[in-house]
Amino acid sequence: MSLIVNQIKNNDPSQRITTREFEHIFLSYCTCVCLIHNKKMNLAKIFIVLLQTPSLRTAFMKSASIDSEWSLLKKFLEYDPSLHKSKYIKNYIMSCKKPLKQ
Repeated sequence: MSLIVNQIKNNDPSQRITTREFEHIFLSYCTCVCLIHNKKMNLAKIFIVLLQTPSLRTAFMKSASIDSEWSLLKKFLEYDPSLHKSKYIKNYIMSCKKPLKQ
């Protein structure tokens, strides 16, 4: 059943336009972050910058018409599913962990 749904989505012109538009916005945002920081960055580092900087996160959410931060992070992981394996991201998340209050 999911194969049929995927075929319909792939052949739907409006779905293709929406997907291409998001990819363009996503890649433009990544380029913008690299220009702001004046260095070439990989997607994992851009993801960390997104987590660290609320103003960049808000700007991207508005340009991509994303409602919640959770959806934004989900879109990043959908674009590159191997992103969660990055040592940069793991180290950043481990450094942000706070001990649980008892």
